[in-house]
Amino acid sequence: MMKLKVRGVILLFIALTLIMLSGCNQSSGTSGVNGNTNANIANGGLAVADDDWIYFINYGDYNALYKINADGTDEQKISTDYAYYLNYYEDWLYYCNASENSHIYKIKPDGTQRTLVSESAARNLTIVDGWMYFVNLTYLDSEETSMTIFKARTDGSGLIQLLDSAVNGFNVAGDWVYYIDGTSKNIYKMKTDGSASSNLSSTQAVMMNVLDDKIYYVDGTDEMNTLWSMNLDGTGATKLSGEKVAGFNVAEDYIYYSSAKEEAGSFEFKKMNLDGSGVAVVNEDSPVLINVIGDTLVYLSLDFSDLISWQVKETIIKTDGTNRHDYVPMRMEDVLDGIGMNGMDETVTLGDLDITVTSAYSTNILKNTTPGFEDPLFDDVSDGTNMFVNLTITNNGSEEMDLTHVIGKLDIDESGSGGYGVSWWPLGDITALATQDDITFHLARENYSENLTIAAGTTMNVQMYGVMENRGFPITLAVYENENIDHPLAAFAVTPDEEYYVISSMDALDIIESKFPDTKQEQLNAIPFDRDGDGVNEIYYTFKLGSSATDQGTYYFVARDSGAIYSGGYDASYPDFEAVPDALVE
Repeated sequence: MMKLKVRGVILLFIALTLIMLSGCNQSSGTSGVNGNTNANIANGGLAVADDDWIYFINYGDYNALYKINADGTDEQKISTDYAYYLNYYEDWLYYCNASENSHIYKIKPDGTQRTLVSESAARNLTIVDGWMYFVNLTYLDSEETSMTIFKARTDGSGLIQLLDSAVNGFNVAGDWVYYIDGTSKNIYKMKTDGSASSNLSSTQAVMMNVLDDKIYYVDGTDEMNTLWSMNLDGTGATKLSGEKVAGFNVAEDYIYYSSAKEEAGSFEFKKMNLDGSGVAVVNEDSPVLINVIGDTLVYLSLDFSDLISWQVKETIIKTDGTNRHDYVPMRMEDVLDGIGMNGMDETVTLGDLDITVTSAYSTNILKNTTPGFEDPLFDDVSDGTNMFVNLTITNNGSEEMDLTHVIGKLDIDESGSGGYGVSWWPLGDITALATQDDITFHLARENYSENLTIAAGTTMNVQMYGVMENRGFPITLAVYENENIDHPLAAFAVTPDEEYYVISSMDALDIIESKFPDTKQEQLNAIPFDRDGDGVNEIYYTFKLGSSATDQGTYYFVARDSGAIYSGGYDASYPDFEAVPDALVE
């Protein structure tokens, strides 16, 4: 079976938002030398600074790594990597690289010496006193140990697992790691070597932030999500606000937070003193992830200015409201406008490759060819569609080329945000097969692969196979030069040359419910039956309908190939069936 790999412009924002709302931590003040505040890291590590520059992920450029002067001038691009969880430590920028399976990388602030530090797939990366602390997603002995805290030296050596259980986030403060247990949601602490773990509070914490001698946290009990503080030993719990908090960042002077409004998805941007007093509105934005860099705020917000759809917006702004910079992700239509759209039978040249889409076929039925299971009863019928796209690809170069990440299907985010994703469909080499005269020809699913190479100086006929939930055409296939999949270089609009769909079991139920709305419907098994006597079995979906609990019921059938309804009953000639179809229902 195929596997789909998907990545989209707004997927990181969604992932970070879900992490935060389900229990990410936040911490701003710690002792020692830190690569960023834990509060910023808990909010996605959008930005970090040294004396002169603010380094940030640019949401308007596919999360590429940028820098800008603290006064808002001289913006420069550092790297095209899809970065998050930024740290600045000993003249290096460290980050998790979503372009490379969230591996940990470092790079000089001028964009040179890009270096792989660790192949651990990491999140919540924070650096303290020469150690990288992170949740290691690649340690897969169990679900718990793939979501727990590890640490390693800043050169990637000395990898150590600190816990045996999953966490919902952590803070490093002095010699202690404070964390939210992934199961109980209680707040714990342990030494930075993993020893002396102890429970501090039975509160079901959603997020937390350690600053100086206090733990600030959101109490998620009964989904109230109110903001509290307590002492580092778990005593002195104090409620700071009765508002429902969607996200917060505790800095040296203020707590910046998002207060959820009654209408879903809308927030108020506010700040308060550390004791909960002096609540004030910051501006009219609706931030979800908030970073604080001295007197500068960097945040991601939901922009509802367009009443038809919404979008994610990144803002860099001084705390006094000056020097505002907004960054909006490129939308699907912008991407396509920038690269143009090619039709089928048009050839796109990409380096040494010439690529042409020659034909396409769409169907919701796949014949079962397994020996002994050729009966149509075993065919695979879906409510969506299977799409088969044939391409001719020529490698004009002198070296073999990998086609794995060359062509992908663009998927528009149907939420209205304007974002999009890319699904990689598996490929099959059909060069040696006679397919030119049969549009409907396709390989068996097990004959497709996620990896396919084309030899130098050769032409290959390639078939792509994808499963879609709907039958909206044309679909868009995008062409890429390398693994930077956020920058397609060309696109094809593909519409099936031929389509063939049969009635699925869900379709059949809809047909029966529409025809007999006032009856109790019981859907039984489908049966193969030769009603026409031509020696060929067809498939009929069986239903038993009654008007009351005591009604014995009447049998009806929906033909898979036509959707026609038949009445029927028991036939002694077919003792294996409760009933068989007989008369067509007009």
